[in-house]
Amino acid sequence: MKRLVLRLRAALVDQSGQTIVLTALSAVVLMGCAGLAIDLGEFRMVQRQLQSVADAAAIGGALEISTCAGTADCAAMTTSAQQVLSGNGYSGETLVTQCGSTSGDNLVLMVNNGPCALGSTSADPNYGNTNYVETVVTKVQPTIFGNVLGIPSVVLTARAEAGLGSSQNCLYVGSGGMTLNGGTMSLACGVNDNGTLMADSGATLSAEHDFDVHGSVTNNGATLSPSVTQGTATVADPLAYLTPPTPASSCTSENPVNSGTPVTLGPGTYCGINLNSNASLTLSGGTYIFEGSINVGSGATLSGSGVTLYFTSGTVQPNSSSTITLSAPTTGEYAGVLIWESATNSTGMDPDSSSTSSWQGALYLPDATLTLNSNSNVAAYTIVDAYSLIVDSGADFNIGDDYSSLPGGSPIKGGNAVLVE
Repeated sequence: MKRLVLRLRAALVDQSGQTIVLTALSAVVLMGCAGLAIDLGEFRMVQRQLQSVADAAAIGGALEISTCAGTADCAAMTTSAQQVLSGNGYSGETLVTQCGSTSGDNLVLMVNNGPCALGSTSADPNYGNTNYVETVVTKVQPTIFGNVLGIPSVVLTARAEAGLGSSQNCLYVGSGGMTLNGGTMSLACGVNDNGTLMADSGATLSAEHDFDVHGSVTNNGATLSPSVTQGTATVADPLAYLTPPTPASSCTSENPVNSGTPVTLGPGTYCGINLNSNASLTLSGGTYIFEGSINVGSGATLSGSGVTLYFTSGTVQPNSSSTITLSAPTTGEYAGVLIWESATNSTGMDPDSSSTSSWQGALYLPDATLTLNSNSNVAAYTIVDAYSLIVDSGADFNIGDDYSSLPGGSPIKGGNAVLVE
């Protein structure tokens, strides 16, 4: 009996089987940790891929900002972003815009123009600004081992934001070319000339950036800086993306404006305006459509802040001793656009040699010639986009590049899109 008791006691205190149990339990824990590490590694890899795709999609969308011509989330923009996803092996995504609902979908591409995902300007300085494109890519990623722990999937999200960089150029001449008969032009920017260049002795043109000419260059002693690069590729009209305003069914007559009591007008469609000698006209902020010229008589004054003047026919014509002080809107569809002739309006703009003007904004004459005489320009910025340009002897025209008043920068955008977030 004593021997039996001793054997039972020995069996009860024997620990040799615990090693197997502990090893089995440890293996489960180690396998769980290994599975978690594999899942986390997979998540990080997919997250990096999503971020790269979101970055590329934002850039692709931003490249279409000009094409969209102020229409947020236009088809060209969303299609470009979607093509980035398919090009990177992602398919079957749900497309939403402007922070639409994304619940319940395995792969979602959100395109926001302007950005809205962060909810406010304090969180995103570009919030609501249509000069920027925001993309948010969301993917439901299945787990490998997480399902054992009741976590079958996780939601991964990547966000990016891009905009078009402002162009370094501000003087664009179409196939009509550029003729420098004399005078001085000083530009804090660059030049694109899709036509020819004829420059005579006594003319001076200095630019801070490239001076590119597509056609032939004839320099008869002019001072040109930097050296002209001849034979460059033609450049597409950088303001062709603009959508013209729609005139009213009939125009309003405001002729003439005589000297005496100053006159103030508001936005609308006008038949053309004659400012007689020493008259004064102020244009309130907004978009004006003219079906005839604004003739600014001798000693007359034309002024306006935050205005876009669109001419279906005619143009602005400053005459002797007149004074013009105009600035473009700083926000909205026509931000930075000041004088704009329709694509079929060939009326040349020729400020008189003794007039004084300040043009802050784009002078857009796609089918007409801009002729500069003795016309000083002291605006913070000016953009010239004309079919042809003539600079006559005695001209003194300065072009600045201070776009600080424009939240979206110059209305002329470069061909490069840049990530901003």
